[in-house]
Amino acid sequence: MELIMPGLGVIFWMTLSFAVVLFILRKFAWKPILNTIKERENTISRSLKKAEKIEKETAELNETKERIITETNQEKLNIIEQAKIDREEIIKEAKQNALEQSKKIIEEAKRAGENERKKIEAQIKKEIAFLSIDMAEKIMVTELSDKQKHKKIVMDNLENIHKN
Repeated sequence: MELIMPGLGVIFWMTLSFAVVLFILRKFAWKPILNTIKERENTISRSLKKAEKIEKETAELNETKERIITETNQEKLNIIEQAKIDREEIIKEAKQNALEQSKKIIEEAKRAGENERKKIEAQIKKEIAFLSIDMAEKIMVTELSDKQKHKKIVMDNLENIHKN
């Protein structure tokens, strides 16, 4: 029963030893323990602040990344659009150059044809002149007294000219 109802002396010595242990702990261990707890609390607080700062920076970086991606996509679309415009302009210029060159070629062909035609006309005029001289010579050679014969020679020579 002593364990259930301790004596007054035991209570006194237990209280005294508890007070001594409490005093020793307070004097030597309490401050280091509290300092360690405060340091740990400060470390946790700093870590939380750093984590919040890092989270904020990460959010900013994500926003910056999204903005850069959007700008890059827009720039890519602008480059593609400019390339299409440049392609259309190059095609238009090529068509214009081809049209101009074809006009020049046609004009040169017309000039060449005109020159050829003039050469042929000059040749024909020479031949007509030779034929005229030939006809005049034949007429002169034949008898000039017979008009019927004279007309027949002229008509024959004209028919020969038409055939050639």
